[in-house]
Order: sequence, then structure tokens, then C-alpha cells
Amino acid sequence: MENTTVYAQSIDNDCIKFECPYCWSNYKKDGEPTKRAKRIIHIHGSNNNFRNRTEHRIAHCYKRYNGGFNIIIDENTIRK
Repeated sequence: MENTTVYAQSIDNDCIKFECPYCWSNYKKDGEPTKRAKRIIHIHGSNNNFRNRTEHRIAHCYKRYNGGFNIIIDENTIRK
């Protein structure tokens, strides 16, 4: 199974949030994203851990992407 590396946008006691490079908010009938579509934010559990690290999670977008994510939490990740 292939993994895609992404950077976490934010982290709190419960959630890690990141922008998915595969999912869009709206699609045309042919499966292409619409002109005004925006990237979807995926949410995964954070285990109440705010340290910099890499987390491995299975993709929510399994219909478009059949792999997992390496989510990098670093000094640029917003802590809430």
C-alpha cells in the first residue's frame, strides 16, 4: 500500500487536521473537480500528543486514493 506525505495544519487534544491532496468539495458528473471546488480537510485522532512527529493513518478518501498518509507534525503545525 502506498503512503502519501502531508503536513498537519493543526492539532489539538483530539484531532490532527490536514488538507487532502486528492479530495475536493465538489465534483462534476465526469468526476473532475468543479471550478470553485476547494480541498477537503481530513481529521484524524491525535492521541492528546502535541510533540513533533510523523503519524501514519489510513486515508478517508479510499474511493479516490487507495493508500495511507504519513502526517508530519512539525514546528509549523498550529497547536490549539
